[in-house]
Amino acid sequence: MALSGFMSAKPAWASAYPNKPITFLIPDGIGGGASTYVREFSVLLGRYFSPNVNVAPINDQGANGQKAALDLFHATPDGYTIGMLGDVTSVKQGADLLDKLSWIANLGRSSFGLAVNAKSNIQNVDDLKKLSQTRQVVFSSSGKSALSYFAIKLFCKLNDINAKVVVGYKGSTDAMLAVTRGEADATAQSMPTLKPMQDSGYLRTVFVYATKSPLPGVEDATSIGQPDLAEIIQWRVVAAPPGTPPEIVKTLKDAFQNIAGDPATIAWSEKVHVPIFFLGSDATKRAVEGQVDLVRKWQDVLT
Repeated sequence: MALSGFMSAKPAWASAYPNKPITFLIPDGIGGGASTYVREFSVLLGRYFSPNVNVAPINDQGANGQKAALDLFHATPDGYTIGMLGDVTSVKQGADLLDKLSWIANLGRSSFGLAVNAKSNIQNVDDLKKLSQTRQVVFSSSGKSALSYFAIKLFCKLNDINAKVVVGYKGSTDAMLAVTRGEADATAQSMPTLKPMQDSGYLRTVFVYATKSPLPGVEDATSIGQPDLAEIIQWRVVAAPPGTPPEIVKTLKDAFQNIAGDPATIAWSEKVHVPIFFLGSDATKRAVEGQVDLVRKWQDVLT
């Protein structure tokens, strides 16, 4: 009976968690896609607990998300540092990072789109192919470790497009502005990122990296016969350092699940065009592994 009572008792740290501020690392800068998620969910997560706690969103920008991932990996595994991961292409695939992180949840899922200047004569994939027969098609990207870079390179490889990818733009906004200024013919970004520029009449999406395009008349991976392009997905995954106690991971997972399903959160996501797509810990791990497998399959396009 004494043993049974001991086994059923909760450790003091578990019953008290959380009892101090939580740091929520962001892999991009202010205004970036991950930043939008983390800043809103930080407020809601802090209010979810009773008593309320302060959840501090910290922009930990660098190397297209790799800095935040490494800082998270080396943080104390006590539940007081969590983070949203950037693109899996920004994480060294040979490292233990993705295998050892404690997966909490996934909060969003977005397809990518390939967009051109709204005034461009390019209307579809065939137009890009025809242009590449006369000169290199110029694409803009924030860097070689960005998922957008992988999306561009794989698209061009599978469609035999002679391309030049100009990197070094400071984030997705600068990469899109390069297209509006005529510095590049096209760029690839997540659909929510492209939407404001498209709605304002600056960009036009000519291809969607999805099985079925949500935009009438716009080609997709099925219509051009390249199903692997539909597997390039912008996940919004949240993780904790390796070795974080399972009880704390579950507490955070349950909190995010309840917040994601709240009507107020859903209304916010519709208002700012940021999709909510919740996955639990195990499903999040599988989603990341699937994306890693895709990148490894086509690793040659990154060299």
